[in-house]
Amino acid sequence: MRMYSDDFRELFLGTADESADDREVRLAVANEVLAELLEEGRDDEISFLNAVYAAQLSSRSVQRLTHIVAVTAA
Repeated sequence: MRMYSDDFRELFLGTADESADDREVRLAVANEVLAELLEEGRDDEISFLNAVYAAQLSSRSVQRLTHIVAVTAA
């Protein structure tokens, strides 16, 4: 279980030695994962909490994230 947790954190935080190209790809994937978590989070509390955690890791505002969820749920 710990391995997945570390992978999740690394996806949203990155690594100190990643290249600009690697960072661009990682951020694109992280955005896709966050979008999926937000969509699933409408009906699943765990997915929503994972989306909040991902937003915190990637320095996104949790308040903005909550707004996005509210707008997409409408």
